Amino acid sequence: MSTSKHSAGGGQLPALGDEPVGAQDESPGHRRAGEPAPAWRDLDNGQRKILSDDFVIWFESGARLIFLKAGHSICGREGRALAGDAAVRCYEQWPDPRKRELFKQSPRYVYQTVRNLFLDELKSGYRRRESPAGLPGHADRIAEIWERPSVGDPGWEVRQAINSLDPEKGEIIFLHYWLKLSWVDAARLMGRSRGQVDRLHRSAIEELRVLLG
Repeated sequence: MSTSKHSAGGGQLPALGDEPVGAQDESPGHRRAGEPAPAWRDLDNGQRKILSDDFVIWFESGARLIFLKAGHSICGREGRALAGDAAVRCYEQWPDPRKRELFKQSPRYVYQTVRNLFLDELKSGYRRRESPAGLPGHADRIAEIWERPSVGDPGWEVRQAINSLDPEKGEIIFLHYWLKLSWVDAARLMGRSRGQVDRLHRSAIEELRVLLG
């Protein structure tokens, strides 16, 4: 998967195999209450460069791997392409200081972006199939991945079951089992107490046992 696509910012996103690019440690200020979120088109060239470089530093310093793990946890072999599309979606939102800080503060927001994109493409794939004029595309492949296991992919049933969980339960499974975070760290990132996370985890495991028979 490569994220080297031309984006809304007019630049080019880093590919998952590209080398890190340096950047200045600056960014436009936070918006006032009630003010609409800034978009790339609202920024001047200097602001675009600052934010584009800021994204590259964040992406190369660890976010790249989180995108890949989130993509793999959701749809296995097709996860690399899904992760790349999710990185583009994240980049498009980068001028919004509130969303930018959320992405920087916790990997759970990367996971949410990848999962939401997966569900959007899943729904889109089904809608395209129902339309006589629909043409095959990435969303159709996502729908097929959901419906049929890949040959030699024993984790398909587990991923399908996890994707069926409530979003918070899916998050705790991802944070603990894919990112290897402790329960304390997972609770902190989710804004939950350790006891709440324990209950979420137990409930998620019970549901997975039922789904997987």
